[in-house]
Amino acid sequence: MPKTEFGICCRTEAVCQKYNSNFCSFEAPHNSTTLHMWSCPHTPLYCGKNEMHVAPITGKINSIKPQSNYLDWFKAGESCKYKIVFPSDAGRYDKIAVKVNELSNTKLMTVDTDMYKSYKFKENEFSKGDIFTFEYPNILFAVFLTNNTNELPGDFDLTYAYVDRNSTNYMEEDAIVEALGLA
Repeated sequence: MPKTEFGICCRTEAVCQKYNSNFCSFEAPHNSTTLHMWSCPHTPLYCGKNEMHVAPITGKINSIKPQSNYLDWFKAGESCKYKIVFPSDAGRYDKIAVKVNELSNTKLMTVDTDMYKSYKFKENEFSKGDIFTFEYPNILFAVFLTNNTNELPGDFDLTYAYVDRNSTNYMEEDAIVEALGLA
C-alpha cells in the first residue's frame, strides 16, 4: 500500500478547511520555504507512489529517485517531495544517514524537524556528493525542485540508511560510511 499524504497549497486557513487533506501549507512555520513547498501535491507517476519512506531497521541502503519517463516531465519548476522517517524500533541517539548521489538541474531543499508544524527546525540546501545525518526522533522533509527557467530535465538520486548507534562498536563516522556503502 502506498505511503502517501495529501497536502494542499493555500494562502489562508479557510481555503485549507475546504479540502480533505492531511495538512496544508498554511500550517507550516511561516519562515520555512521548504515546508510550505512540501505541502504542495506532486505527481506519483514520476516521483513514485510513496512520499513517506521508513528506513529499515536492518540498515539496508534505500534509494529515492524519479520514476518512469520522468525526463519528459521533471523540468520547468516541477517538484517531487518525500519524507524519511525512523523505523518504529528506533531509539535515542539513532540516526539516518543520507547521501546525495545525483542532482542535476535540480535543487534539494530539506527540513530536519520533529513534526511538520514545528517552529524548531533546520532548513538546508544540499549538493551532489553531500552526506548528512538527522537524529531520532526527527523527520526529514525533502523537496527536489527543478529550475523553473530551464527546459532541461532534472534528475536526482538520494540514498539513506538507518544507523543504530547502540548496536555498533564503530565510531560514528565509520558507522555512517558503512551504512551508506562507502567503505
